[in-house]
Amino acid sequence: MTTVDVLAKEVDVFYLMWAAALVFSMHLGFAMLEAGTIGVSAVRNVLFKNLIAVTVGGLAFWLLGYGIAYGGDDDNGFMGEASDNGEDSFAFRVDDTGSDMTPMDVANAGYTYAMFFFQYAFAAAAATIVSGAVAGRIKLIAFMLYTFVLCSFVYPVVAHWVWDGSGWISAFNTDDTFQGGMVDFAGSGVVHLTGGISAIVASSILGPRTNRFDSAESSKSFSSHSAPLQVLGTMILWVGWYGFNGGSTLGISTYSRDAGRVVLTTTLSACAAACTGTLVTFFVEGKWDLGCLCNSILAGLVSITAGCSVVEPFAAIIIGAIGGLVCYGASKALVALRIDDPLDAFPVHGACGAFGCIMVGLFAADKYTYNLDANAGLFYDGDFHLLGVQIVGVLTIALWVGGTMALLFGAMYAAGILRVDPDHEGALDESEHEGPAYVIVANFGGPAAHKASKAAVTPVGEETA
Repeated sequence: MTTVDVLAKEVDVFYLMWAAALVFSMHLGFAMLEAGTIGVSAVRNVLFKNLIAVTVGGLAFWLLGYGIAYGGDDDNGFMGEASDNGEDSFAFRVDDTGSDMTPMDVANAGYTYAMFFFQYAFAAAAATIVSGAVAGRIKLIAFMLYTFVLCSFVYPVVAHWVWDGSGWISAFNTDDTFQGGMVDFAGSGVVHLTGGISAIVASSILGPRTNRFDSAESSKSFSSHSAPLQVLGTMILWVGWYGFNGGSTLGISTYSRDAGRVVLTTTLSACAAACTGTLVTFFVEGKWDLGCLCNSILAGLVSITAGCSVVEPFAAIIIGAIGGLVCYGASKALVALRIDDPLDAFPVHGACGAFGCIMVGLFAADKYTYNLDANAGLFYDGDFHLLGVQIVGVLTIALWVGGTMALLFGAMYAAGILRVDPDHEGALDESEHEGPAYVIVANFGGPAAHKASKAAVTPVGEETA
């Protein structure tokens, strides 16, 4: 290999690490959005869960998840395994030493390390989605168990199906794939639908927070407590999405055209969803709802994640605009069904994740599609093949995740380790942690007044969840 080839590979390594860092930073956005949306009594609790998702999830994905997702060179269609060279994928490691290693070997080793980091960030994101849906009522031990199971097995199986070269519905499986493979470029189905289905299953089995649906007036008391945190969290997630979608090219050398198009379609979809979601809320409810605007932006981002590399800009606007409406409708449906999802995790990630995958079957351009049978969207070649593959993929993911999560959360419910004591729900930070997340210590009148004030630490804010 020439020096130019080695340099190109090293640039790809840097690009992948940069994108992975952006995806990892989305956990900061999740934490801020969730903390701002729930009441002050559970802020410390929800932040704790966000850190659990990235720590327990990281160990689970290192030990088992990456191997199940990507295994070796000769895996079966369902999951990765330790055959061929797959043993290095479990308890992930890289053979990066040896006197016979060339500069390209060294660069390839670096790329393999960076790839694990990138894929781990995606797995942890899928786990974090559920944190907001179960806020205010799940036991931490139950959330830890859920995170381990999702990141070590449930999510990796889905990732293997769609993204691994051996997956049964993967568009990268050149040997034996279903109708040329599913097009889910950055994970509307793999990540967001998986997290969204997990969220609605968990919320349904947990049941609503105490008094959540007692009356129209009582429901209003469950509104967000910090608009600044909501907005900052949303914007940080939006920035992270450029690593999420743009980084899914898995390199920049020879892929600059695709990466550039991805960031454009990602932006347009978010903007369009923000407009439609906000306007429909205003016309239906007569108010400019900031929380709805935040969720609409996220809905547009989720909706375009599957097709960001294969649709044209005008299509991204259409997808985002409809995605904002899908999120709004799904949110109202959950309330009608009395399913308590404080962050609208299912409407944003589940409903819009499924919607985004299906839209690929309509809008994937023939010049961009990477379906192995060259199938494009219905509006381009008049063929239903890709649309059918996308629908099969969505249904299969929903059934797999829904079934496994129902067993897991159902078992934890039966064992009595799922839901916190109802008497503690209104004061989780007090009962489960060190105390309130927000405190003000007065310091007026000199040392004596400061000493007295320490005995009267005052929580800030009024309980809302």
